[in-house]
Amino acid sequence: MFQIKRGFTLFELLVVIILISIVYFLVIPSGLGAKKDRAIFKFENLKTYLSSFDKSAKVTLICIRECKKCYVFYKDKQVETGVINRELRAYTYNNGYLDDAKFSAPKYFDAYENICFKYSVDPKRNIGDEVFVKYGQKVYYFSPYFQKTKIFDSLSEASDFYTNGLEKLKD
Repeated sequence: MFQIKRGFTLFELLVVIILISIVYFLVIPSGLGAKKDRAIFKFENLKTYLSSFDKSAKVTLICIRECKKCYVFYKDKQVETGVINRELRAYTYNNGYLDDAKFSAPKYFDAYENICFKYSVDPKRNIGDEVFVKYGQKVYYFSPYFQKTKIFDSLSEASDFYTNGLEKLKD
């Protein structure tokens, strides 16, 4: 009697390929050693994110090396990394215009380390640093008090907003 060798059917092969694909797309991106480069919060919620840590101490976000590496420090310990996923540039208001912000090297880093951005929040007192930040295509204004972050389309629009606010205070 003849014995017919039978292979896999096309349907069986398709099922195996689909199962392998599902496993691949679920496991590989979730971190088998792959470095994630994505923000863990929306940038306009920076204050809220930093104040989500325990309220007993100040929390600081520090970005170094042309803002390619960012760290969160809480109680003098690094607790997060990779929290910023795009280059940013910080500004302070100075005599009617926005000027590049200067940051001193904190104790966490070498004195020669180039600090391109530093932002601190003191959740106990409900205050944060005052700074303008160009992040992506938008400009964000972080007021020193816990107010909603204002978002602008350009630096001139942000500067005009601040200048108008100062004029209202003088009146």
